[in-house]
Amino acid sequence: MLVVTRKDGEALVITPEGGPEIKVVMIHNSGNTARMGIIAPKSVTVDREEVHLRKREGRRHG
Repeated sequence: MLVVTRKDGEALVITPEGGPEIKVVMIHNSGNTARMGIIAPKSVTVDREEVHLRKREGRRHG
């Protein structure tokens, strides 16, 4: 796991080999809450983990 510290407006970039660039931008951080923006091509699915797990579980049983 990579742990990073970002200030408001700062970003990190994920570039998979042969894949599209994905940028995660810190919008606002206050106490226990962080607001992040994700910039990715429309072809990339971006879900919260709990949504991703529900979708994956549905594919197993559906």
